[in-house]
Amino acid sequence: MVKRALCIAGLLLAVFVSDVPAADERRVTGREAEAIAVALADFKSKQGSKIDGKPVYGDLRHYSLILERHHDQLHVVFMPEDVSLKGNQAATGGSTIYGWAVDYYISLRTLKITDLHYER
Repeated sequence: MVKRALCIAGLLLAVFVSDVPAADERRVTGREAEAIAVALADFKSKQGSKIDGKPVYGDLRHYSLILERHHDQLHVVFMPEDVSLKGNQAATGGSTIYGWAVDYYISLRTLKITDLHYER
């Protein structure tokens, strides 16, 4: 399972970096890639869960990753795509029809999830 998650994380990183022009190259350390794999494995293990008939952990095709490093922690955010709204609708929270935004805080020393937040 961990090997599969690492492969998926590698693919996500390739996609993440491939859309970035060469002048804006972004690098992820090996340890950060392992932390992304931990978050990805947890996210994928919960896919299909719903609350009030709406997905919480949605299809990754409709998500982007946001990465922030804070000392010895990596903050990995799975952010769902925005949905077009009608003129009289307002966007609120961090959820869309594709799922919720999910924030993971991963220790780069232990590769364990130290905190988890949901944005609805």
